[in-house]
Amino acid sequence: MPSHLAQMDLPYTAEQVFDLVADFESYPQFLPHVLHAHILRRRDDTLFCEQVFRVGPMKFHFHTQTQLDRPRSIHVVCADSPFGTFDDRWHFDARSNGGTHVTCRTVYHVKAGPLRVLVDKVLDEIFSSTMHAFERRARRLYSAHAGAAHAPGLTARSEKDSGSHG
Repeated sequence: MPSHLAQMDLPYTAEQVFDLVADFESYPQFLPHVLHAHILRRRDDTLFCEQVFRVGPMKFHFHTQTQLDRPRSIHVVCADSPFGTFDDRWHFDARSNGGTHVTCRTVYHVKAGPLRVLVDKVLDEIFSSTMHAFERRARRLYSAHAGAAHAPGLTARSEKDSGSHG
């Protein structure tokens, strides 16, 4: 199955970055491909959510189950995805400088069909831009409050794993 790996070092605490990613219902404000995100119910550290994504001219409605382990990780799975399989794992590793190393690995499989190649391509573009959208949001939310500046030498890396598409 194809997967996408994105990593970034941010000058914010693991708690801050975790809270930003866990603020699911705010996604439509800064992720252009998310049209709707709503928490249907909570059970302990698990969120049951519905989302509407835009992929090119198409819209997809699906439900996710999100396991929160503050401030270490967030695991999102989707059983009814129109894409087929969707598994998203975020990890937040606190650094000695007070910042956080963020890793997000998304594994997905688009169901067979005439639009599969197009959806695969568009999803890869979405995954590539998502980490940077979170970085921009963190800078807007946390830099003004904490006086933090984007630390020099912090880098963002994104790579697409070459997995089998069949």
